[in-house]
Amino acid sequence: MEEFVYETITEIDNKGATLKGKDGIFYVSFEECVRNYCMENNLSESKCIATRNVEELTYTFFTNPKRKVVFKRDFWTMVYCRKTATQRFMELQKAIEQAEYSSRDLS
Repeated sequence: MEEFVYETITEIDNKGATLKGKDGIFYVSFEECVRNYCMENNLSESKCIATRNVEELTYTFFTNPKRKVVFKRDFWTMVYCRKTATQRFMELQKAIEQAEYSSRDLS
């Protein structure tokens, strides 16, 4: 599974989110994630687009293929983003909820 080192959200709406990271930009289509989550879990409908692990500070989006978003706990990322890894993790969780989607907690 490919990993993406998260820095910030550049744009989010009810269709998806554009995330900026150490190695570029990653667009997450929420509709694609919901469709893949439903197929994987034999559901007819859902609002779940990812799994999250607060202990590891990761999200795994149900894109095809799945992509793991990692929140690094290092000094330079904190200085650059002006937020801790935990703050950035919670910021993404809040943005997903405001877009009226959810993520499943694995912690």
